[in-house]
Amino acid sequence: MPPPIVMRYLTDMNARQLVQLSQYAARSVWVQGPGGNTSVKDDEDRMWVKASGVFLGEVNDNAGWVQVHCQEIMQTLKQEGLSGREADDLALINNAVAGSLTEAAVPGLRPSMETAFHSLYQKYVLHTHNVFANIFLCSNAAEEICTCLPDPETCFSSLVNDYYTPGAELSWVLYDLFRFSPSMPQITLLPNHGIIVAADSLEELVAIHDQFHAQLCIKLNLKDSNYPGFSIHPDGNGFVLTCAYLEEYFALAGTAPMVFSDYLAPDLAVYLYPGHYSATNEHAKVYFNPLTRSIRLNTGRKEAITLAELMINGVFLHEQITRRGFEPLTINFDTDKLRNMGSEKYRRKSLEE
Repeated sequence: MPPPIVMRYLTDMNARQLVQLSQYAARSVWVQGPGGNTSVKDDEDRMWVKASGVFLGEVNDNAGWVQVHCQEIMQTLKQEGLSGREADDLALINNAVAGSLTEAAVPGLRPSMETAFHSLYQKYVLHTHNVFANIFLCSNAAEEICTCLPDPETCFSSLVNDYYTPGAELSWVLYDLFRFSPSMPQITLLPNHGIIVAADSLEELVAIHDQFHAQLCIKLNLKDSNYPGFSIHPDGNGFVLTCAYLEEYFALAGTAPMVFSDYLAPDLAVYLYPGHYSATNEHAKVYFNPLTRSIRLNTGRKEAITLAELMINGVFLHEQITRRGFEPLTINFDTDKLRNMGSEKYRRKSLEE
């Protein structure tokens, strides 16, 4: 296959709308680090999708996106006898995604690991790790989120019955679940993961997403401003993280904070290794000084932002779930599988650049 053509700028209106959608969704209460993804299709089997390892806020006319053809991906998902649980079948799906690449903003970019399920949905697709939604979806109270959904007469929504490993497995499961439905859901709720919102127009997608998020805020009695913020400041070869919320948490958590061991969602398991944190070793990737209550991140800027956003995410989820009397449901059983996936190794590597 010839190397992808590199587009210097975007002229196609569909492609430019990918930038709009990505910038709209680039909020830490909805996505953290390089998590979440967006896509826009045209009428000629082309789909522009956020590149793997890229922050949504980095997507612009000449950065952060790739173009794929959907037909090969769809044909693979529809193969008779294909299973989302066999390693060889999952490899077929991943190879189809890799082989569908036709253009890229920058040489070497890969399609998002969730590209396969994007090909199934309507023209505009937004996948986020909405923190407020995950308060329900990462607990034993997942079904309560359904009271926040738009009117079923006007919006087809679905709560998936279980957690599935992101990427090829989840993509096949979503195909299998809805293969006989007239259309894919406009809102898909993914336990221990997040949400997918899809529509035939950008305006409709944003309206559905905003309405759903607003209802989550009402149900939980939370505002976006209740979600903790942070700042990072260069300091030698790393960064100092300023976040009163995490400083208080680490001061109470001792030498083994739960956020580095009890994983509620995939990105928490992928990026927050237990060995990354220390309250005694100042060279650890995340070093908390219990005397000064200061946090140092011994890494580059992109990884520092990712670690900060995911630590806040994990702590906030545990706190909000237990405060409401729900039971947190971890995905620790999937940790090794997630960390050893080629797509996840690529995403971690991309933070070093």
